[in-house]
Amino acid sequence: MAHLSTAQQTAAGLRALPGCNQAFAASQAAWRFYSNPRVTLPQLATPLIEAAKVGVSQCSEGWALIALDWCLLHYCRHDSKRDRIVMASRDDLGYKLLTALLISSRDGSPLAPVCLELSACGGTHSTRSVKMLKTFSALDGLKPVMEHMENLRVGCRRAYIVDREGDSIGHLRAWDSAGRKFLVRAKDNPRVMHEGGEKRLVDAAAQAPLFKTRTVKFHGADAVQFTGETRVILKRPARTHRVVKGQAVHHNIAGAPLELRLIVSEVRDADGTVLARWLLLSNLPAEISAATLAL
Repeated sequence: MAHLSTAQQTAAGLRALPGCNQAFAASQAAWRFYSNPRVTLPQLATPLIEAAKVGVSQCSEGWALIALDWCLLHYCRHDSKRDRIVMASRDDLGYKLLTALLISSRDGSPLAPVCLELSACGGTHSTRSVKMLKTFSALDGLKPVMEHMENLRVGCRRAYIVDREGDSIGHLRAWDSAGRKFLVRAKDNPRVMHEGGEKRLVDAAAQAPLFKTRTVKFHGADAVQFTGETRVILKRPARTHRVVKGQAVHHNIAGAPLELRLIVSEVRDADGTVLARWLLLSNLPAEISAATLAL
């Protein structure tokens, strides 16, 4: 009943019911449930996936938006956790969590996490598998997660949203060739072909015509968002970074030119000063406007 209690949709976690029991009793009961070896991660994820399917049918406009992002969980002083991994430095120990969050294409509200993966020293615990999985690099690990999303049959076309870590030409080519639609926050400096010449992505963005989209709040102050887009072609080779027997190994891999939409979003104050700028690369169809993608 505590887990089924009604709450605001973005609230998470166990809520103790009114009664004589203390919060510790509710926490202990939850721990007994979570640590039950007969309850598998896919079983725990099933109600979330079903909730996501219902949410998509009610709150989406023909698209299922799936935000993919990583979070570092720091447990530097928890010596009892012997399966921690080394993260930013030798003394930074903990776990890496990947979340695939389904969000509404109507208003951007969260619907449900449809896949969670926790990387530990023995492998990766995943809600898509009963057994522990092999740990891949961050971007290589997105492929099986995307395949899992496609097998869920949510009833809509899927679009994957990835932060700047996803700005990898090799992975963008692979996703595009597999027919997957994406929106990736881009880095400024990679070179692209734009209007017949080669230039930095940020310089190509500076030539995109921008139009006023809406008024927004930026750090509590009134501001205006401007959006626009242009087409760019990525021709550079992909560069892999791997560690083999403790040594860094790099390879350049050529690939076919990839034409993408470069979407530019700027937030300006009343004087026209640019307060923030985002560059987005996407292969989503032109029927979805730049203003919609920049939301």
